[in-house]
This record gives sequence, C-alpha cells and structure tokens, in this order.
Amino acid sequence: PDMKVGLYALCYDFSGVDAAARAIFKKQLEEFVSLNPTGFFHAPKTTFVVKVEDPSSANHIVVHVANRTLSVRPGVRAH
Repeated sequence: PDMKVGLYALCYDFSGVDAAARAIFKKQLEEFVSLNPTGFFHAPKTTFVVKVEDPSSANHIVVHVANRTLSVRPGVRAH
C-alpha cells in the first residue's frame, strides 16, 4: 500500500531475544550461572511512533539494539 501522511506505530517483537537471553549460562567453578536471569533488558514488545510528512520521499529508519540501549533514528542514506 502507498504511504500516507500521518503517524505510524511500528511494533517490534523481542520475545525471542528475551527467551534466548534467559537461556545463556556461564560456568563458574562447578556450577552454571545465568548471565541474564531477568531476560532481555527491553520489554518483550516495543512500539515506536513514526511521523510521515512527505509520503513521496524514500523514508527509512535505523533501529539500533545494544546490550543496554535501544534507539531509533532517521536513515541518512541517499535514495
């Protein structure tokens, strides 16, 4: 569908990342210790709101997920 002017909610599902994070263990001496006992630091689902002002432009965003931060910014690649 064609993009229209307005606000869009982009929903990211990190539940698989959360499950994988909870399953990572490290062996210390003779026992295994969970490295992420509370799972992924973000919520299992995260929503970003994006505002489209010019639907004819080639819009894109960059989502960066790191171990302690989550950020979204406009893309800068020329189209």
